Amino acid sequence: CTFCGGSGQVMCSKCQGRGNLRWFIMLTVQWTNHLDDHIVERTALPDELIRTVRGQTAFEETSPR
Repeated sequence: CTFCGGSGQVMCSKCQGRGNLRWFIMLTVQWTNHLDDHIVERTALPDELIRTVRGQTAFEETSPR
């Protein structure tokens, strides 16, 4: 405590004789997921048609980063 010098022998109004102050900074954390997709195609179909298609996945491949 800067008011009593941190000794704890003086009862000040800031730290109540403890010799230190407890304080924190209130943070608001907002997480955002940045999603990206890559369409590999060899047709003349627009990407919007491929992206919104429904059905079963015939082949899916993932690789380590």
